[in-house]
Amino acid sequence: MYREIIKAKTEEYFIKIPKEYLDKEIEILILPFFTNREPQNNYLSQLLSGPTLSNDEIVSWQNQITKGYKNWTIEEF
Repeated sequence: MYREIIKAKTEEYFIKIPKEYLDKEIEILILPFFTNREPQNNYLSQLLSGPTLSNDEIVSWQNQITKGYKNWTIEEF
């Protein structure tokens, strides 16, 4: 696994993929990193204040999750 924590100074970054990951499926995530100095409640309030889903969208997601649930393996989950 490769992990690097940076302080973003621009919206664009270029990454170098380690050689051992070439020709393999990889996942690249960008997540906020919290230190003890930043309260988690601030992140939660930002998350909750984001765009809201309509009831139809929630039902659609629930249906997709329920359909796929029986077919998921623990590795896929």
